[in-house]
Amino acid sequence: MAELVLVDMIIYFILFSFCGWVCETVFCSVGERRFVYRGFLNGPICPVYGFGGLIVVYLLAPFRENIIILFIMGMISTTVLEYFTSYILEKLFHQKWWDYSHRKFNINGRVCLPYSLMFGGLSVVAVKLLYPPFSNFVENVIPYKGKPYIAGTLLVILSVDLAATVTSLLRE
Repeated sequence: MAELVLVDMIIYFILFSFCGWVCETVFCSVGERRFVYRGFLNGPICPVYGFGGLIVVYLLAPFRENIIILFIMGMISTTVLEYFTSYILEKLFHQKWWDYSHRKFNINGRVCLPYSLMFGGLSVVAVKLLYPPFSNFVENVIPYKGKPYIAGTLLVILSVDLAATVTSLLRE
């Protein structure tokens, strides 16, 4: 049973990562008035949104029925995730993927209040609007016996993309 929970989490991770990539790409492209490819990896996923989605769906499950607490806890947890993601990426690759230092109420340019508020809202959206159809898809559409193969394939694709991305970044 524990294996299936991990398998489901991998599938949810990819679903949230893809949705995050779409949101981020649309948000930045509209602001720039041109297509802006967002994300750390070459493929159309942003892993930070995958981790954020898992955090808000699994860890914040006790707050699912209280939207205000869900919003606040989602805002806090995803802001912490964003801060540490920024820090780790910068230390590993000596690059900044985002910089909020020009915005008010920022912490070391890694996080800022307006985006933290937006992530709180996205946490509510993830739990209330995205997770129910994702859960239906994972539980009722994907064949039970096929889940490990699908999750394994997605993990291999993600690993290859991660390896290619890291290799190219280290060459720079």
